[in-house]
Amino acid sequence: MSFGYSQEVINDLENLLETGEEIFETIYKHEIFKDLWIIVWTILFKSDKFINLEVPLLELLLKRDDLSLDEIDIWDNLIKWCFLLFSKIN
Repeated sequence: MSFGYSQEVINDLENLLETGEEIFETIYKHEIFKDLWIIVWTILFKSDKFINLEVPLLELLLKRDDLSLDEIDIWDNLIKWCFLLFSKIN
């Protein structure tokens, strides 16, 4: 697979994820998409959709150790997610 084609696939995945978390959940729940998990996690993690993740999906993300994400970015997003959750509770 050429780099140009790979980048096109990644761009298409980013566009799909913008439509909602349902696509992400589908990819994660089916073993056939296992090769996409890391790419999808990285895309989702860097998007605005991250703060809307449900607790079970966020828990799955935090338990993974195969993602190439900086720890500070993980904490920043987790704090944003907590603030959003707290604002919904109050």
